[in-house]
Amino acid sequence: MRTALLCTVGTSLLSNLARLNPANDEEENLKKAYLSGDSERIAWALFDFDPSSFICGAEITTLFHLVQDKARFKIDPGSCFFMLSDTEQGRLTGAILKHYLCGAWEKLGFAAEPHVSLITVVGLQDAEPYRFKHHGLRNLIREMARAIRNSGGAENCAIDATGGYKAQIAIAVMLGQMMGIPVFYKHEKFNEIIDFPPLPADFDFSLYEEYFDLLYRLCKGDEVLDVEELAPYFINRAKGEEPKMEHLRNNADFQRFRVFLEEVEVASNREKSVLFSASAAGNIYFESAQQRIGDHVWQHIDALLPDCQENERKAPHFTDDHFPLGFVEYVNRLYTKHKWIKHISTVDYEKQKGIRGNVFYIKKINGEKHLIGEYRDKNGFGGRFRIFLKEETDTLLHAAVWRLTEKAMV
Repeated sequence: MRTALLCTVGTSLLSNLARLNPANDEEENLKKAYLSGDSERIAWALFDFDPSSFICGAEITTLFHLVQDKARFKIDPGSCFFMLSDTEQGRLTGAILKHYLCGAWEKLGFAAEPHVSLITVVGLQDAEPYRFKHHGLRNLIREMARAIRNSGGAENCAIDATGGYKAQIAIAVMLGQMMGIPVFYKHEKFNEIIDFPPLPADFDFSLYEEYFDLLYRLCKGDEVLDVEELAPYFINRAKGEEPKMEHLRNNADFQRFRVFLEEVEVASNREKSVLFSASAAGNIYFESAQQRIGDHVWQHIDALLPDCQENERKAPHFTDDHFPLGFVEYVNRLYTKHKWIKHISTVDYEKQKGIRGNVFYIKKINGEKHLIGEYRDKNGFGGRFRIFLKEETDTLLHAAVWRLTEKAMV
């Protein structure tokens, strides 16, 4: 049984109450409660109605059907996370739902009173389309991912995507598919629950490792990058490719990564240029990869990276190449600062893609995963190096690349 339910929340309940033309005493009482604007009073007035009634709104009716048929849907919620829009109506709806669940949990079929969390998703509003798209949906993904982590992982969660904006439903389904979480939806005119079970397939998370620093910048750092900043990740200067949009668009690696990016056209000095931010798919992919790797990695990074004994460590090895200005000092500082690094050795980067900057990522070379670091001086000249750990399991490599990137971004 899944014990945590994440619910997207709309305002169908308030719309129903606004349109209500009372035909009996119960409806009259409910209408007066709505006009008072008192969330608790509205919730108490709703107790007089059947939870499957249309008047109760999408969230309550879907909850009722899910919990009533918990054996079929394999869900027995001990906690409910309501994702609210960043509006007064959204906050009011959330408050009503919380009061309702606290008073009617037995009527709905819950085994015990559930723990209810109201989460206002910043930017999730329809007054400013740009803010909704670039901030609201991104924050929705983050809040849902945080709720999943707080519930002990994806295997404990289900998603009810009935309420809210249509874009929320698409986000919820995509998030569920990628994280292995069932998603439920109920159309207001149907009594039947539609479920989207997780696909029986593993998603390819190799791009998360190879482009970790880029995804971190876009999704965690909320950066917006121009063509020249993106180019080093995909353009091979040794082949004569230049950091221009046409070369990016014709690049196979860029096309593979393209779904994680969103183009933003800006105008300055009468010229138009294109910037790139993380798309909804990019944010979902980034959060899903972390879930698949395991929450224990992010919660216990320091414990996973204990210091090596001095006799286990070997000083950095540098070839006889000509290195960028400050490269040797940079590598030595990393080795000295992070005692869990066993060894560092320079890596030849001839004929490879451009140097990205001071970044870290995981790259599979001859079937073996390597933790790679890059450095670029003020003249644009760069170098690569491999970082060796005491043990190089997937878990430890991910913990190390996160910690190094996190420190580099400060």
